[in-house]
Amino acid sequence: MPEVRLVNVTKTYAKGRILAADRVNLQVEDGEYLTLLGPSGCGKTTLLRLIAGLIKPDEGEIYIDNKLVNDAPPEERDIGMVFQHYEIFPFMNIWENVTYGPSVKGYDPKEIEEIGIEVLEMINLFDRAFEFPERLSAAELQKIGIARAI
Repeated sequence: MPEVRLVNVTKTYAKGRILAADRVNLQVEDGEYLTLLGPSGCGKTTLLRLIAGLIKPDEGEIYIDNKLVNDAPPEERDIGMVFQHYEIFPFMNIWENVTYGPSVKGYDPKEIEEIGIEVLEMINLFDRAFEFPERLSAAELQKIGIARAI
């Protein structure tokens, strides 16, 4: 896992009227686990979205492995994010969902296949690889989200 560091990161919404993150300073070392805990609306998801590159900070700097990534797109950050509400592509089967990341990053087809098999076996859903999300339970969809992030 990479080291992640936020330096005075601020994010607002509604043209600055809603302060979602206020000069946040945070460092997560390689291999360290961190839990963000707080009530709805306190900025937990905003921080994760900032780190993943899904949104940009209004102020401050975000570093991944000591590289400034404020302007780097999500695909260049190598950060996996599992959303609370799955965010599984409904028009793709489970195999396509899980192998989407390596595919768009240009991995070799053999490596994509190895990754797909490994993560689907890890979450015990290899036998359902060619089913579509609509046929899976909420728990299985959450597993697919985790597998895709891996």
